[in-house]
Amino acid sequence: MLTESLTTTLSTEVLTYHPEGPPASFEVTVHNTSRTFASFQLELSAAGADVQAAPTWYRVAPEVSSKIPAGARTRFLVDLLAIPPVPSGFTGTMNLNVRVFSLELRNEDRRVLRLVVEGSSRLPPRLVMPNRNFQTYPSSSLEIPLQVQNLNRQAVDVTLTLQGLPLAWLPDGAEKHLHLPAGKETDVQFVCQLPEPARAAKGSYDLWIEATQAQTMAVQTGQP
Repeated sequence: MLTESLTTTLSTEVLTYHPEGPPASFEVTVHNTSRTFASFQLELSAAGADVQAAPTWYRVAPEVSSKIPAGARTRFLVDLLAIPPVPSGFTGTMNLNVRVFSLELRNEDRRVLRLVVEGSSRLPPRLVMPNRNFQTYPSSSLEIPLQVQNLNRQAVDVTLTLQGLPLAWLPDGAEKHLHLPAGKETDVQFVCQLPEPARAAKGSYDLWIEATQAQTMAVQTGQP
Protein backbone atom coordinates (compact mmCIF):
# COMPACT_ATOMS: atom_id res chain seq x y z
CA MET A 1 0.00 0.00 0.00
CA LEU A 2 1.42 3.40 -1.02
CA THR A 3 0.94 6.36 1.28
CA GLU A 4 1.93 10.00 0.91
CA SER A 5 4.49 10.01 3.70
CA LEU A 6 6.00 6.53 4.09
CA THR A 7 6.39 3.25 2.24
CA THR A 8 7.66 -0.11 3.50
CA THR A 9 9.41 -3.06 1.88
CA LEU A 10 9.76 -6.58 3.32
CA SER A 11 12.89 -8.64 2.70
CA THR A 12 10.68 -11.68 2.05
CA GLU A 13 7.02 -12.39 1.38
CA VAL A 14 7.09 -15.88 2.93
CA LEU A 15 8.68 -16.74 6.29
CA THR A 16 9.17 -20.32 7.52
CA TYR A 17 9.30 -21.04 11.23
CA HIS A 18 9.79 -24.26 13.19
CA PRO A 19 8.66 -24.06 16.84
CA GLU A 20 11.60 -26.17 18.02
CA GLY A 21 14.16 -24.32 15.93
CA PRO A 22 15.89 -20.93 16.15
CA PRO A 23 14.06 -17.63 15.61
CA ALA A 24 12.98 -16.82 12.06
CA SER A 25 14.05 -13.36 10.91
CA PHE A 26 13.20 -10.82 8.24
CA GLU A 27 13.92 -7.16 7.57
CA VAL A 28 11.56 -4.25 7.02
CA THR A 29 12.86 -1.17 5.20
CA VAL A 30 10.97 2.08 5.69
CA HIS A 31 11.27 4.97 3.23
CA ASN A 32 10.42 8.40 4.58
CA THR A 33 8.61 9.92 1.60
CA SER A 34 7.39 12.92 3.58
CA ARG A 35 8.96 16.37 3.66
CA THR A 36 9.99 16.30 7.31
CA PHE A 37 12.10 14.41 9.85
CA ALA A 38 10.27 11.44 11.35
CA SER A 39 10.82 8.36 13.48
CA PHE A 40 9.08 5.04 12.90
CA GLN A 41 7.81 2.06 14.88
CA LEU A 42 6.76 -1.45 13.87
CA GLU A 43 4.31 -4.01 15.24
CA LEU A 44 3.08 -7.44 14.17
CA SER A 45 -0.38 -8.95 14.49
CA ALA A 46 -2.13 -12.10 13.33
CA ALA A 47 -5.78 -12.82 12.64
CA GLY A 48 -7.38 -14.66 15.55
CA ALA A 49 -4.49 -13.97 17.93
CA ASP A 50 -5.20 -13.07 21.55
CA VAL A 51 -4.95 -9.27 21.60
CA GLN A 52 -4.67 -9.31 25.41
CA ALA A 53 -1.48 -11.35 25.32
CA ALA A 54 1.83 -9.51 25.60
CA PRO A 55 3.67 -9.43 22.27
CA THR A 56 6.50 -11.66 23.48
CA TRP A 57 6.28 -13.87 20.40
CA TYR A 58 8.40 -11.48 18.34
CA ARG A 59 11.23 -8.98 18.80
CA VAL A 60 11.92 -5.81 16.83
CA ALA A 61 15.24 -3.95 16.66
CA PRO A 62 15.28 -1.06 17.06
CA GLU A 63 12.04 -0.64 19.04
CA VAL A 64 11.80 2.92 17.71
CA SER A 65 13.92 4.23 14.87
CA SER A 66 15.87 7.45 15.13
CA LYS A 67 14.43 10.44 13.30
CA ILE A 68 15.45 10.40 9.66
CA PRO A 69 15.18 13.21 7.11
CA ALA A 70 12.90 13.37 4.11
CA GLY A 71 13.91 10.84 1.47
CA ALA A 72 15.98 8.70 3.85
CA ARG A 73 15.44 5.05 4.79
CA THR A 74 15.61 3.10 8.04
CA ARG A 75 15.64 -0.64 8.63
CA PHE A 76 14.07 -2.92 11.25
CA LEU A 77 15.15 -6.47 12.05
CA VAL A 78 12.24 -8.66 13.17
CA ASP A 79 12.83 -11.99 14.96
CA LEU A 80 9.90 -14.38 15.28
CA LEU A 81 10.41 -16.12 18.66
CA ALA A 82 7.21 -18.17 18.91
CA ILE A 83 3.94 -18.81 17.15
CA PRO A 84 1.39 -15.98 17.47
CA PRO A 85 -1.04 -16.75 20.34
CA VAL A 86 -3.88 -18.18 18.26
CA PRO A 87 -6.27 -20.69 19.90
CA SER A 88 -5.96 -24.49 19.65
CA GLY A 89 -2.41 -24.53 18.38
CA PHE A 90 -1.40 -24.10 14.77
CA THR A 91 0.51 -25.81 11.98
CA GLY A 92 0.36 -24.60 8.39
CA THR A 93 0.22 -21.17 6.77
CA MET A 94 -1.12 -17.96 8.28
CA ASN A 95 -0.88 -14.26 7.51
CA LEU A 96 1.11 -11.84 9.62
CA ASN A 97 0.21 -8.16 9.43
CA VAL A 98 3.21 -5.85 9.49
CA ARG A 99 2.26 -2.32 10.56
CA VAL A 100 4.72 0.56 10.38
CA PHE A 101 3.64 3.90 11.81
CA SER A 102 5.02 7.32 12.66
CA LEU A 103 3.74 9.53 15.47
CA GLU A 104 5.22 12.62 13.84
CA LEU A 105 3.59 11.94 10.48
CA ARG A 106 0.38 10.51 11.98
CA ASN A 107 0.37 7.94 9.23
CA GLU A 108 1.03 4.25 8.73
CA ASP A 109 1.73 1.60 6.12
CA ARG A 110 0.79 -2.07 6.23
CA ARG A 111 2.16 -5.21 4.58
CA VAL A 112 1.12 -8.86 4.76
CA LEU A 113 3.69 -11.62 5.30
CA ARG A 114 2.85 -15.30 4.88
CA LEU A 115 4.08 -17.38 7.80
CA VAL A 116 4.61 -21.11 7.31
CA VAL A 117 4.66 -22.99 10.63
CA GLU A 118 6.33 -26.37 10.39
CA GLY A 119 6.05 -29.39 12.64
CA SER A 120 3.80 -29.85 15.66
CA SER A 121 3.26 -26.45 17.25
CA ARG A 122 2.43 -25.74 20.86
CA LEU A 123 1.05 -22.65 22.53
CA PRO A 124 1.85 -21.41 26.04
CA PRO A 125 -0.98 -21.49 28.58
CA ARG A 126 -3.33 -18.55 29.01
CA LEU A 127 -3.14 -17.01 32.47
CA VAL A 128 -5.83 -14.86 34.05
CA MET A 129 -5.39 -13.32 37.49
CA PRO A 130 -8.90 -12.18 38.51
CA ASN A 131 -7.55 -9.79 41.12
CA ARG A 132 -4.29 -7.87 40.68
CA ASN A 133 -4.48 -5.80 43.86
CA PHE A 134 -4.44 -7.46 47.27
CA GLN A 135 -4.65 -5.82 50.69
CA THR A 136 -4.10 -7.71 53.91
CA TYR A 137 -2.53 -7.37 57.34
CA PRO A 138 0.31 -9.00 59.30
CA SER A 139 -0.44 -12.43 60.80
CA SER A 140 -3.25 -12.96 58.28
CA SER A 141 -3.59 -15.43 55.41
CA LEU A 142 -4.11 -14.45 51.78
CA GLU A 143 -5.20 -16.55 48.80
CA ILE A 144 -3.95 -15.54 45.36
CA PRO A 145 -6.20 -17.08 42.66
CA LEU A 146 -5.21 -17.84 39.08
CA GLN A 147 -7.00 -19.32 36.07
CA VAL A 148 -4.89 -21.45 33.73
CA GLN A 149 -6.07 -22.64 30.31
CA ASN A 150 -4.42 -25.09 27.93
CA LEU A 151 -4.88 -23.73 24.38
CA ASN A 152 -3.44 -26.81 22.69
CA ARG A 153 -5.00 -29.88 21.11
CA GLN A 154 -2.92 -32.13 23.33
CA ALA A 155 -2.38 -32.40 27.08
CA VAL A 156 0.49 -30.40 28.55
CA ASP A 157 2.43 -30.12 31.80
CA VAL A 158 2.74 -26.60 33.21
CA THR A 159 4.84 -25.27 36.08
CA LEU A 160 3.58 -22.14 37.85
CA THR A 161 5.96 -20.03 39.92
CA LEU A 162 4.88 -17.17 42.20
CA GLN A 163 7.53 -14.45 42.33
CA GLY A 164 7.98 -11.20 44.19
CA LEU A 165 7.17 -12.41 47.72
CA PRO A 166 9.51 -13.91 50.36
CA LEU A 167 9.51 -17.69 50.17
CA ALA A 168 8.99 -17.85 53.95
CA TRP A 169 5.54 -16.32 53.42
CA LEU A 170 4.42 -19.20 51.20
CA PRO A 171 3.66 -22.27 53.36
CA ASP A 172 2.84 -24.43 50.33
CA GLY A 173 5.84 -23.23 48.35
CA ALA A 174 6.20 -20.93 45.36
CA GLU A 175 5.64 -23.61 42.67
CA LYS A 176 2.70 -25.64 41.44
CA HIS A 177 2.79 -28.37 38.80
CA LEU A 178 -0.26 -28.97 36.62
CA HIS A 179 -1.24 -31.52 34.01
CA LEU A 180 -3.89 -29.98 31.78
CA PRO A 181 -5.92 -31.97 29.23
CA ALA A 182 -6.39 -30.49 25.75
CA GLY A 183 -8.40 -27.26 25.77
CA LYS A 184 -9.16 -27.46 29.50
CA GLU A 185 -9.06 -24.71 32.12
CA THR A 186 -8.45 -24.98 35.84
CA ASP A 187 -8.36 -22.67 38.87
CA VAL A 188 -5.41 -22.72 41.24
CA GLN A 189 -4.52 -20.76 44.38
CA PHE A 190 -1.29 -19.76 46.03
CA VAL A 191 -1.50 -19.29 49.79
CA CYS A 192 0.41 -16.46 51.44
CA GLN A 193 0.77 -16.39 55.23
CA LEU A 194 2.06 -13.04 56.47
CA PRO A 195 4.28 -13.00 59.55
CA GLU A 196 3.74 -10.97 62.71
CA PRO A 197 3.94 -7.15 62.50
CA ALA A 198 7.49 -7.06 63.82
CA ARG A 199 8.66 -9.28 60.95
CA ALA A 200 6.52 -7.92 58.10
CA ALA A 201 7.59 -4.58 56.67
CA LYS A 202 4.67 -2.31 55.86
CA GLY A 203 4.40 -1.39 52.19
CA SER A 204 3.47 -2.70 48.76
CA TYR A 205 4.92 -5.73 47.00
CA ASP A 206 4.90 -6.44 43.28
CA LEU A 207 3.98 -10.06 42.69
CA TRP A 208 3.54 -12.03 39.50
CA ILE A 209 3.12 -15.62 38.38
CA GLU A 210 5.19 -17.19 35.61
CA ALA A 211 4.13 -20.29 33.68
CA THR A 212 6.64 -22.52 31.93
CA GLN A 213 5.78 -25.30 29.52
CA ALA A 214 7.94 -27.45 27.23
CA GLN A 215 8.49 -26.13 23.68
CA THR A 216 6.97 -22.70 24.40
CA MET A 217 8.10 -19.39 25.84
CA ALA A 218 7.41 -18.58 29.47
CA VAL A 219 4.40 -16.32 30.09
CA GLN A 220 3.60 -14.09 33.05
CA THR A 221 0.66 -12.35 34.67
CA GLY A 222 0.50 -9.99 37.59
CA GLN A 223 2.69 -6.97 38.37
CA PRO A 224 6.32 -7.71 37.40
